[in-house]
Amino acid sequence: MSEPLIYTSLGNLPLAGLEERVVWTDNADETICASEHWLDGECVRRSVHIYKRAGLETLAQARSL
Repeated sequence: MSEPLIYTSLGNLPLAGLEERVVWTDNADETICASEHWLDGECVRRSVHIYKRAGLETLAQARSL
């Protein structure tokens, strides 16, 4: 079976050769999770997921009507 690859800014690279870092940022409006893959001090891939909190109160109020 072949070695798993991941698409990066430098093309397809073996996943095993990359350092993975996960960065969380949490504030009143949102929670942000960024998954980063690094090679020799350079970030070669970054995936970001943002979870917005704004509007949750409105949704809760709408359900109670």
